[in-house]
Amino acid sequence: MLNLRFLNYFMATAKHGSFARAAEQINISKSALIRAVDFLEEDCGTRL
Repeated sequence: MLNLRFLNYFMATAKHGSFARAAEQINISKSALIRAVDFLEEDCGTRL
């Protein structure tokens, strides 16, 4: 099932161009952001 919060995290990463900048902007740790995108990729069945 697609997690909308993880999708928002992915969109922030794309917008800011890096995990570090996106994590800073959405106020979560970089490692949590990377894990969320990993889960999103797994749900979608593809690399994003």
